[in-house]
Amino acid sequence: MVQYQGFPSLVTVTVAPAPTLVSIAITPASPSIVSGNSVQLTATGTYSDSSTANLTGSVTWAVPLCSPPLITTGSITPAGLFTGNSPVLGGSCAVTATKGAIIGIDTVTITP
Repeated sequence: MVQYQGFPSLVTVTVAPAPTLVSIAITPASPSIVSGNSVQLTATGTYSDSSTANLTGSVTWAVPLCSPPLITTGSITPAGLFTGNSPVLGGSCAVTATKGAIIGIDTVTITP
């Protein structure tokens, strides 16, 4: 209880729940690079209150699949820098950005 000029006064404080992450978008969307080159990817989170935030440094980046396998390879740094190699045929790699149970997916095309 709070007192104001000697009189008791009640103060009600309402705490709203923190917004929750609902999706992750990776940009640029569907980039294309030449084999041996890199592209900087950015992860942007959208929250339940429609706000957004750059999550690039706080997501877990992965390259779960490249096609054709054994010919096309890709790697990504914790900061979102993707490097791809596909010296013969060209190909593509899936890239994911994960935070908790939320996953964003993009595809990088690699040309020879």
